Amino acid sequence: MSETEIRTRPNHLRTALVIVTAALMVEAVVLSVRLAGELRDDPVDVLEVGKTLPLDASPYGTEQTVLLPGSEVTVSVADPTDALDHDLVSYDFDDPRSSRYRDLHAPKGGSLVPVTWRIRAIGGFGRENDPNPIEIRLAAGDQRVTVDSVKLEDPSDTLDALDPQFVVIALRGKLAPDDLRIEVEYDGLTQVVDVASGTIDAGAAQALYEPQRHYDAGCAEVEDDCNVVAARPGQALLPAGAGFTASYLTLYPYDSDLGWADEGSLWAGVLLQMFGGYAEDRAGNSFYITRQSGPLFTLDGRRAVHRQRLNGGRSTTSGRVVFRVDVDAAPRELAFRQVFTLAEGAGTLSVRARLPLRPVDGN
Repeated sequence: MSETEIRTRPNHLRTALVIVTAALMVEAVVLSVRLAGELRDDPVDVLEVGKTLPLDASPYGTEQTVLLPGSEVTVSVADPTDALDHDLVSYDFDDPRSSRYRDLHAPKGGSLVPVTWRIRAIGGFGRENDPNPIEIRLAAGDQRVTVDSVKLEDPSDTLDALDPQFVVIALRGKLAPDDLRIEVEYDGLTQVVDVASGTIDAGAAQALYEPQRHYDAGCAEVEDDCNVVAARPGQALLPAGAGFTASYLTLYPYDSDLGWADEGSLWAGVLLQMFGGYAEDRAGNSFYITRQSGPLFTLDGRRAVHRQRLNGGRSTTSGRVVFRVDVDAAPRELAFRQVFTLAEGAGTLSVRARLPLRPVDGN
C-alpha cells in the first residue's frame, strides 16, 4: 500500500461520518416535529362559544311550553355543564371528532347548555303556509344564540310538526339555570321563558294562555230568523226577507292579516253573511233589491278596523269583520247599517240591525 493511499483513507471515513451524522440529524428533527405536534394536540374536544352541535339525546330538564297562534313550542333546558359524554353528541359521519371518542368540553371559563325543543301545530288563529318563522333562542345576560328557526308549512289540529330536537350550545361564563332564558319569537313578538322559575313573559300574547272569550249575537243559524229593519221609523218602504247570520264574536290576540294586537288590547272578529230579500211599500207592492251597499259595522259604537269581503253586491255577500277592543272589555252590541238599491226605480232603502251580545257559557 502506497503512502498516498494511507493518507487518503481517513478523508473518506470523515466524509462518510459527516453524511451519516447529517442524516441522523434530519431524522431527529422530523421525529421532534412529530412529537411536538402530538404534544400540542388537545386532549379534549372543545365547543366554541356561540356554536351548537346536535345531540342524540339530552340530559333531563324541566319542560316549558310557549303558546303561539296555531302552534306551541315546548322547550327543555338541562343544567349547564363543563362536559358531555362523547356518546351523547351526534357528529356528522365525516367529522373527525366522531372517531376520537373524546368527551365534548365547554370553552375555557364557559358552559355547555343542552336544549331540547319541539313544535306542535294546533290550528287556531294561524294560517296554512304561514310565512312567519318561529325563532327559538337561548339567552344568558347579553348572550343570545339561535337554537333554530322553523316555518310551519301546513298546520293542522293533530299534526306533530317536528320530532324532538336535541342540541348543545356553548356560552361564556360558568352559568347556573337562573342565568338562562329561552326566547321564542313569532311575527315580531318575543316571549321570554325564565328557565329557573318557568315563568313566561308573554307580552301581547298573554291572552293565548287564558280561556278564549266568545259572545253570541243569537244569529248563528238561518233558522234564527235575524232580519234587518228600516233605519228610520216612518219610511215608505220596509225590508222583507232581508236576513243575515252572524257567528260568535271571538276575542283573540293575533290576526293573520293584522298581526299582534297592541298590548292591552285584543282583536274581536265575527263572520257574517247577508241575504238580499226585497222591500214592500205600505200598499203591499214588492220591489226586489238589485244591489246592497257594503255594510258599516260598529261594536259598542266603534267602527271596524278590518274587513274581508262584505263589500256589497247584487245579492248575498259574506265575509269577516274585525274590531279592536280593550283586553278587559265585555262587548255588548254589534250593529250595522246598509243601503239597498231597489228595482223599478223605486229608489233606495236604508236598513240597520242592532244585535245585543251575551257571553257564551264558560266565559
